[in-house]
Amino acid sequence: MSRRKPARPHRPRPTEGQAIAVTGAAGSGKTAWVIQQVRASPRLLVWDSGYDFLPALQLAPFRSLRELGELVTHQVRHREGLPERIAYTGPVTVEHFVTFCKLAYVWMRSHPHSDLVVDELADVTNPGKATRGWGEIVRKHRKFRYGRVFAITQRPAESDKSIMGNATAIHCGRMNLESDEVYMARYLRVDPQEIAALHDLEYLELNKRTKQLSRGVVTFGSSNRCGSCGRPLEKDGSCGRCG
Repeated sequence: MSRRKPARPHRPRPTEGQAIAVTGAAGSGKTAWVIQQVRASPRLLVWDSGYDFLPALQLAPFRSLRELGELVTHQVRHREGLPERIAYTGPVTVEHFVTFCKLAYVWMRSHPHSDLVVDELADVTNPGKATRGWGEIVRKHRKFRYGRVFAITQRPAESDKSIMGNATAIHCGRMNLESDEVYMARYLRVDPQEIAALHDLEYLELNKRTKQLSRGVVTFGSSNRCGSCGRPLEKDGSCGRCG
């Protein structure tokens, strides 16, 4: 009788897109970690509600959805010479977010190797069903060839649950509230005390495909950057964001 070969663990296809849920309290290092992940991205679009990514990555600013829509239309037609690393810093409302997500979906599908970052997800979603546009991005992220979607929130218990259910990875830093620690522990499949024990810049990360849980610390290679958010320090050694 021939022996049955053990089943191989699932590995994502090289072209599959990824969705990463990133959680943590203010100052925990979540934004700095995402900035490190996308610093070299050739194509980057950010819902920059906290105005963190624009200065840190020197992105092209857009405050109008109409102008952003025109840019997306031109890029779909493969017009060269247009900015491909963009931050939307317009009004933070659910209505604007819905339109932004519709444009972001087209932008992500139009070219491979594109990254999308949504900052402070709890400002524009709720624990119920994902808003229009955003839900389509979360459910169909695998169609973004070599692309990545980063969803950032300080309050995961108050944010859209769809990203937690569809994420390929969950990155969790220190939380301020016990309710958020318990909430994240359920998705990470750990004891809440493991999250409660995290300090600033420390994190837990679960790869949901391999079920592997890893631990890490956000580090900075330059001494002239803030140890909390990664921004360049002022001449007096202070951080313009953290003080």
